Amino acid sequence: MNYERPFRRNGRTALVVGAASGIGAVAAAGLAAHGAVTVCADVNLEGARAVADGLVRDS
Repeated sequence: MNYERPFRRNGRTALVVGAASGIGAVAAAGLAAHGAVTVCADVNLEGARAVADGLVRDS
């Protein structure tokens, strides 16, 4: 079975709250890796920006 298709998120937008660290950062990276436009939100604005910047560089 091809497991890639069920996880594709092309054309979708994902909002990840708590994206500055931990599970939130990993979730943001996973969603972006599978094609989602990923919005990173956190009370730690600098951390969320750093994660978002890393997603842009990796794409």
